Amino acid sequence: AERIARDSLGNPFYIGELAHQARRQSHLPDTAAQVDLFASILQRLATVPEKIRRVVETLAVAGHPLPWSTVRMVLQAGDDSYPSLSFFKAGRLLRARNAPSRILEIYHDFVRRAVLSEMGDPDRKRLHARIAEALELAGDGDPETLAQHYLQAEQVEKAAEWTTAAADRAAQGLAFKNAADLYRQ
Repeated sequence: AERIARDSLGNPFYIGELAHQARRQSHLPDTAAQVDLFASILQRLATVPEKIRRVVETLAVAGHPLPWSTVRMVLQAGDDSYPSLSFFKAGRLLRARNAPSRILEIYHDFVRRAVLSEMGDPDRKRLHARIAEALELAGDGDPETLAQHYLQAEQVEKAAEWTTAAADRAAQGLAFKNAADLYRQ
């Protein structure tokens, strides 16, 4: 308990994760095993079906909330091929806001960092490209977000196109410093 209190830095999410892992480890012969937050999250992710893992990875790479319809476009999934939103929320990997567009987001930035730590560059680049394409197709992405996803996907021409659009938009909004920074990219 003292170690959990110390390692959690008082963060309720961390306390819950570390306590959950410690409870699981108490049934193992080596109870002095290291309690590790990343390991706890990754162990839980390993137990969910692949479709759920792919949704979590998509949102981790996105780095921002996405409508469920956009996530389905990224994953090329039909309406009926995934469980309900309540299933996603149960594992404390994702959160859903049941607004008309049903917005999904990673439960906590620590979940995002743990998931990204296990992904290879080719998978991240592929997901950045698919996210950018889906946002562009749906008309959901602002130019700066699209530029960042295309840049991370190493699609330089598309990134330049959207960076210019973002800079133009910033200049029109009288955000001249932001516009200058974007034009320099």
